[in-house]
Amino acid sequence: MSVGSIELRIRSVRIEGEEPRVLLEDGATGLGLEIPVGPFEASAVILHLEGIIPPRPLTHDLLAQLFEESGFSLEVVELFGEGGERARLTYSKDDSRREKEVRPSDALALALRLGAPITADASLLEGRSGRSQLYWRRRARALDPKRRGDRPKRAAIAPRGGLGRYRLP
Repeated sequence: MSVGSIELRIRSVRIEGEEPRVLLEDGATGLGLEIPVGPFEASAVILHLEGIIPPRPLTHDLLAQLFEESGFSLEVVELFGEGGERARLTYSKDDSRREKEVRPSDALALALRLGAPITADASLLEGRSGRSQLYWRRRARALDPKRRGDRPKRAAIAPRGGLGRYRLP
């Protein structure tokens, strides 16, 4: 993790209009970062968050299995660039350490499956869409499962033709 980087966790997937977004949050401050993702990556993240195992592995599941079977370790996913539109995987095997630039959506889905930390520069959290810290803290509280009570889980399987209007409870 580079200097000025903050570790984030995936909080939820939000679908508004045609563009799904993954909401990441800094657990210490409640500040967040929204990353636009494609519908397939959003499905992959939702399935993992909901604990649903598909009958056959999805692309990110397969890549995670290949990482593990080949002895690679995903050390960190780093989001960078304007609004976090770029991502870098840092992975290693034995004494060899490598970095690869990938799409943020793929990096997030892979980090979830391999349990790797997700980091971003603190400036990305401070400069998002002019929204205040208070907005992100309230949003994080509203999404907190402990505060929502016991709501039944909704099915996370996408209807034929896409994700439709699925939202996390």
